[in-house]
Amino acid sequence: MDFSLTTVYVLPIGGTLATSGDSSALTAGQLGMFKADLSAPAVAADQRIRFAMGRFPKELTTLSKKSDIIDKNRIIDYYTVPAIPSGVTKQVTINGFNVHCGEQVSVTIRAFSDALSSVYSNGWTESFMALAPCCDCDSDPCDTVDAQALVDDLVAQINASDIKDYVGAARTGSAGTSALVLTAKIPPALNANDNNIAYNQYTLDYVDLFAYVYKGAFTSMDDLIYDRCDVAGTVTYNREVVLARGSGKEVQLIEWQHSSYQNANFKQHYNNDFFDINFVTNAVPSAFYTEFVIKFRPLEGNATWGPHSEYDETVRIFASVDDADDIKTALDAWVGVGEKHTEDRPFITTFHV
Repeated sequence: MDFSLTTVYVLPIGGTLATSGDSSALTAGQLGMFKADLSAPAVAADQRIRFAMGRFPKELTTLSKKSDIIDKNRIIDYYTVPAIPSGVTKQVTINGFNVHCGEQVSVTIRAFSDALSSVYSNGWTESFMALAPCCDCDSDPCDTVDAQALVDDLVAQINASDIKDYVGAARTGSAGTSALVLTAKIPPALNANDNNIAYNQYTLDYVDLFAYVYKGAFTSMDDLIYDRCDVAGTVTYNREVVLARGSGKEVQLIEWQHSSYQNANFKQHYNNDFFDINFVTNAVPSAFYTEFVIKFRPLEGNATWGPHSEYDETVRIFASVDDADDIKTALDAWVGVGEKHTEDRPFITTFHV
């Protein structure tokens, strides 16, 4: 958990950084990167800056929403979290079946998610068995198995089982090149109150998927370990999970969680939005936003030794994907980072204090 004192700015669609005037000239929702005294927009050569955003009429105060002063030498982290409008789920392929006619082939699927892990200690484990069908009639029929019929049997079983809500099965190829493709699904949504700060439905749940193929019937030990001694095919993990992120609804929730910086009652949160008449959102639910994060230590620091820890602050700026380039250009120029970081996790820069 991050206990950093955080200020959130969300630029309206089409919004740009202020390029003239002082902070009092900001229009509603307009963001500016200013000199430390807020007298004019900052330039790359400035050692210290402050962010400020114009207030909306509905908000409690007419004063611009300001960050603390940020000094270049006090920056701990600076990174970008690019929006991902659409993600992909995990996928596994099983092919190269090395079985003979009439042999038993078992496939064990193990699925994990936040919801599943609250019910199953070792993931939802389901096993399926099929018989290798009759062989083609050639010079050595025992060495030629019609994998297509085998895979079709497994696909039908998997898609008819309870695990079908989390994992889908399909066949690719035909005859001897047939492969069983298992694709994780987006787990069923949980019911939650969007404005309940105790629940973040945008910390997305997803299905992590593992599969095993072996000869013989499955047993009660599948939940603990699969039969590695008689593998019946090749398991390939085609792709890992990539979660969509930066949706407007996700950003709205982040705004809500930090709405205390928009009203007179510090850290005054409510589960129902109509209790806080001063809350204003700039995020558009249908849009996707790139996030810019600056984590820094305030100017005062700890001048003398004492029984306390130095705290830090964070500025989070969200701009729609179409408006993000101008923000990134200005921030990169001021911070002076030579390498552009597009990690989805904090990248520790060289700006250590």
